[in-house]
Amino acid sequence: MYKTLLTLFTLSLAGALYSPGAVEASENRLALLVANQNGWKGDPKLDFALKGDLYPLAQELKKIGFKVITLANANAAKVREVLTTLKTKSQNQKATTTFLFYYSGHAGKKYLHLGPKGPNPLGYKEFSELFTKIQFTRRIAIFDSCYSGELVRQFGDLHRYKKLVKEGKHKGFRGVRSVNLKKFLVPNQGKEEGIRVISSSLALSWELKRYNSSVFTHHLLQGLKGKADFNRDGKISIDELFDFASQKVKRDTGQKPQQLLLLKRSSPYALAPAYRSRLWIGPKVKGNLEVSVGNFLWTKEKKDTSSLRLSVVHGKGSVFLRSGKRCYRQSLLIPKGSEVKLSSRWHQINCKRLAMRSKGQPLLVLPAQSYVEPPITTSRHIGIHVGYTNSGIQELHASQLRLGVDLRWNFLGFGFHYTTGQPDQKSFGMNKVFFRSLLGWPIRVNNSFEIFAGLYTDVGLAFLNRQGELRGPAFAFGAGSLVDMLFWFTPRFGLRVGAELGVDYVPVGWLNGLSLAWQLQTALTYRF
Repeated sequence: MYKTLLTLFTLSLAGALYSPGAVEASENRLALLVANQNGWKGDPKLDFALKGDLYPLAQELKKIGFKVITLANANAAKVREVLTTLKTKSQNQKATTTFLFYYSGHAGKKYLHLGPKGPNPLGYKEFSELFTKIQFTRRIAIFDSCYSGELVRQFGDLHRYKKLVKEGKHKGFRGVRSVNLKKFLVPNQGKEEGIRVISSSLALSWELKRYNSSVFTHHLLQGLKGKADFNRDGKISIDELFDFASQKVKRDTGQKPQQLLLLKRSSPYALAPAYRSRLWIGPKVKGNLEVSVGNFLWTKEKKDTSSLRLSVVHGKGSVFLRSGKRCYRQSLLIPKGSEVKLSSRWHQINCKRLAMRSKGQPLLVLPAQSYVEPPITTSRHIGIHVGYTNSGIQELHASQLRLGVDLRWNFLGFGFHYTTGQPDQKSFGMNKVFFRSLLGWPIRVNNSFEIFAGLYTDVGLAFLNRQGELRGPAFAFGAGSLVDMLFWFTPRFGLRVGAELGVDYVPVGWLNGLSLAWQLQTALTYRF
């Protein structure tokens, strides 16, 4: 059956694929997403085909410029009707440049199991005939579907198979075995025409409770959100997305996702931007904004006088502004992983020139996304601090200056500290150097504010300093509790203020060196 499917694709495309094609001035994207929780008799009901696969994928595709049609629990007749309508429309107009078909549900070796079996199920052969006749520039079909049989043999690992059965349900589509996947790893956006067929597995696919979705679709979604940008160029190609999902799926389940490609292209095609940079737009800018970087174009209407941060990809770009009847432009270079501020120096241009700027260049037009700082998931920082310490037994009571450096890594902390001061009404000073270990509980309120409560122990040496002459050392010990508040003014730099209360032990001659100690401190911190 699979050799027949491959042959059918090849023959259907041989003439159409290599005919001359026009480059569109703008890119129009359409996605048909089909998911069915129910299969034929004996197929278990799938828990996540809709809420974990269909709807999250539809939401993500809308963000990258797709017009999305969803068919939830549709039967074979409905899916056939929509595909036939798209085939007819595509022959009459060439506006859509990219068409994506996606299926999540059960399948057998010949047919998609679209709910209870009817008299005329939709088979792979019929689907391939309809799909190849949809005359859009790029066609992508993704199957995350299920059939039964050859369970343990395909996995080669009985322990893993039993674990997956316990966690979820299998759902797979047998792909084409003879495709060389590695040679198609190409990263940038460009001109591409033809068909891609992506299957989630040679045999079985799975939906798992820990993901609340299918494994393959879960990793597709993660890849679309930026993780699939392997070469960090700000663009996610289809091949990068497939390669990312394949690696993750193979790790989780042992599946071997497959990709069949019948393409003509002078340069590879990007499916989604990977937002790694930010553009700051000041309060004085008002009007219709367009930000262009590479083949991506983001649009935003700014009505008020508040500042604005937009998520963008890095690279050379231009910003266009239409304010009333006047139009402006400025060029900028957006660094990778950082923020650039929009300049106040604009070049006025003819508004007709603004309207014609994209002639001949395929652009993916997307709504602009406001930048949202990603949540910080770890607490790792180093701080240089200064503090005021009050400690010592009655005979050697002293107010002391404390200096130090601390390293904090989530629940643990380490530091080196130095204190110096002169006991009350004494002619000599006391110095102490010590190592501190810390165990605590970081509480992140948000990316800008953090609280840390913990317990500390100190071990070090104490010296008497009389007219420049050091006497000692004596071993010194300490223990207690502390509370810090951290204020992050940038993602990297912040200020820490805190207090601690504990006991110190510094043996001096015949005196009992145990005393109460408290401290106030502040520190400049760097997060890494």
